[in-house]
Amino acid sequence: MKPVQVFLFMVTLFLCLGVISLVFPREGIRVGEIYTVDYPSLKDLFALDTVQEKDFTFVFENEFDIDSLELAAKIKRDSTRQARAKDSIRQWQLKLHYPSDDKSLLHALFQTLEKTNTSGKTRIMHYGDSQIEGDRITGYLRHKLQNKFGGNGPGLVASVPLVKSAGIKQAYSDNWQRYTLYGKQDSTVTHNRYGPLASFGRFTPIIPDSVKTDSLFTDTTTHTGWITFEPSGITYPKTRHYERMKLLMGNIEAPLTFRIYSADSLLEEKIIPPNDGPLLAIERAVSDQQPLRLEFESKTSPDVYGISLEGNKGIIVDNIAMRGSSGTLFRKINRALLAQSFNQFDIKLLILQFGGNVMPYIDNFKECEQYGRWFESQLVLLKGMIPDVAIIVIGPSDMGTFINGEYESYDLLDEVRDALKEATFNQGGVYWDLLEAMGGKGAMKAWVEANPSLAAKDYVHFNHRGAEKVAQMFYNALIADYNAYKD
Repeated sequence: MKPVQVFLFMVTLFLCLGVISLVFPREGIRVGEIYTVDYPSLKDLFALDTVQEKDFTFVFENEFDIDSLELAAKIKRDSTRQARAKDSIRQWQLKLHYPSDDKSLLHALFQTLEKTNTSGKTRIMHYGDSQIEGDRITGYLRHKLQNKFGGNGPGLVASVPLVKSAGIKQAYSDNWQRYTLYGKQDSTVTHNRYGPLASFGRFTPIIPDSVKTDSLFTDTTTHTGWITFEPSGITYPKTRHYERMKLLMGNIEAPLTFRIYSADSLLEEKIIPPNDGPLLAIERAVSDQQPLRLEFESKTSPDVYGISLEGNKGIIVDNIAMRGSSGTLFRKINRALLAQSFNQFDIKLLILQFGGNVMPYIDNFKECEQYGRWFESQLVLLKGMIPDVAIIVIGPSDMGTFINGEYESYDLLDEVRDALKEATFNQGGVYWDLLEAMGGKGAMKAWVEANPSLAAKDYVHFNHRGAEKVAQMFYNALIADYNAYKD
């Protein structure tokens, strides 16, 4: 065969392969119940050898604790060391982002932090999706802030947690049931009074309205539910110490006996009459030297919205994880109850960490913009209820899926991040870009494959080590701006 003929044959062959690649379904063609016929894409045919995996070593090699750098700078009186620390923060894309670069938005918070060491309390509520479940990220952030500014205790916890928390050792009687406004909802809940955790717990089932009146008068059975807390076995020392307990509950439809025990010693007993008000708060001093036991006794359970274990002064950081939530449910909660709940605490900062749960379902730029508008409406509500609160939004991390054996970040991650950032700026909030801080698109694969690993093999969630790293990066960014404020 002549060289020209060979050349024409090869050109024709590649053209045919290219045409087939264009029309062949990416997911393959099913043959029977077992087999799938796949065909390589143009990228697989021609560009495979030219694709280079992004290098994320800069993320893992530039680790530092800003508090350690501060200490070194104080000892050596070395101003260049502080300059290098600030340069590292800028280069590593850890900085907080402000609308119009107006860093005064956090000055009131920083002023409060300065005073917290000597008097008062500063409460930070960290809302998020399953990325912060079990006190991940929040726990280490709380640890760092309480070490620097004082304070102790795990903060607000659910009466019936979905997963075990690293912040407190908790147990409860097996008749408790959890009801949430996110995830799979119980159809027996006919109201929207879910409280500040968007969930509540009960030790008796909800009585349907159709039989409620008769059952409350005719049923003589008394039910008891209990919850215990123990400070032992907790990783961070300041978290396992607390001096005060505050209980939030409502929907008290029958007389309720409430008891507080320290080990086997009864500290207090209250007989609470039926209460039509949306919220009842009970607060008292407690000791962390013995297990704390809360006991409820009634014909029907109240809705228990949460229990806060905290110190008498200093920093309190609540971990409020809402699995499956996109951060757009605050407007669905009874507003009177939510406002009353927030008023029970002196909240200075809301951290809202969302965005990951919409990624598998967002298909185009218009949907990204729509999500940004929904999220902004939540910020409007929260700022209306807590007018002086500072807001920091943490957007989604890198996340993705495997296609033909190759990890690919979700296409619209940048657009969702930008929509959240715009919504945050519109409402005078501050934004921290977790996607860029961890290395940008494609980084999650590197975090999973790091040695030791920093994320789970679902390529979505950080493990304990990765969560601490994220918390350290965010803490560095926050304290860098706090130091600049002081200077």
